[in-house]
Amino acid sequence: MIAERNICFVLINARISDRAFRRWRRWPSFASHLISAFSMILAQSKDDVRRFIDLGGQRVQRAGNLKFDAKELPIHTAKLSALRAQIGQRPVWLTASIHPDEHIAILEAHQRIIGNHPDLLTIIVPRHPARAEEMAALILKEGFTVARRSEEELVHKQTSFYFADTIGEMGLFYALSDIVFIGKTLAVGGGQNPLEPAQSGCALLFGPDMGNFREIASELLNSGAAIKIHDAITLGEAVNRLLENSIERKLMIKTSKQAVARHRGALTETLEYLRPFLKQSEP
Repeated sequence: MIAERNICFVLINARISDRAFRRWRRWPSFASHLISAFSMILAQSKDDVRRFIDLGGQRVQRAGNLKFDAKELPIHTAKLSALRAQIGQRPVWLTASIHPDEHIAILEAHQRIIGNHPDLLTIIVPRHPARAEEMAALILKEGFTVARRSEEELVHKQTSFYFADTIGEMGLFYALSDIVFIGKTLAVGGGQNPLEPAQSGCALLFGPDMGNFREIASELLNSGAAIKIHDAITLGEAVNRLLENSIERKLMIKTSKQAVARHRGALTETLEYLRPFLKQSEP
């Protein structure tokens, strides 16, 4: 129907995951018919360009990832001050977008870190806040004290784990810690967006599965902005190292911000590619 009316349509910020690519290749004719219908595809990375072409894309260009151009997450300064007052000078690290099958590794890493930092506070941001109660119950069984933000529970000296199980406060949580572990990377899942904590000025850790953000992860690793871990043991070792080495930690923070800045411009690039289509629509 769109083609009959001579309407152009463009797929922007396009990405295709490993899993999706494998699935589409099972039905090459259908994939080619669908993808070739786009007047243009503006892909995030070189790998995405190659994959869309393999699936039948006709006009595929790399315009970059629009997430690099996103604004910094908002921070409620009064809430930040209140939480910092509760935490005090305790060593703290944050685990972001944690899936239920990863909390055991987080717990084990915490147990390893407290050997050197007995007053450690581990902040867990569950990917699905509704699962926080279940995850917290398992940690409580191990004898640790837990506080949940959704229940308006405060962080006390004896609090070992703080569940940041609310919506719309990631900027606040990233501001609480220099060290952030990216979830959905220890279990098979493809990872979560590392750009938000990088932009917020955090030293990044993530597991072996960053398939959904392969190019970004490679950039962060190669520039020294991130450390790749493999399990609870290496996660605990990395956090211990960064807590004890402020020079390395600060260098990673600086490098992570620089890595984001280097890749800005996808929005401008995208608009340039769209300009001819916009001119066609002018009366």
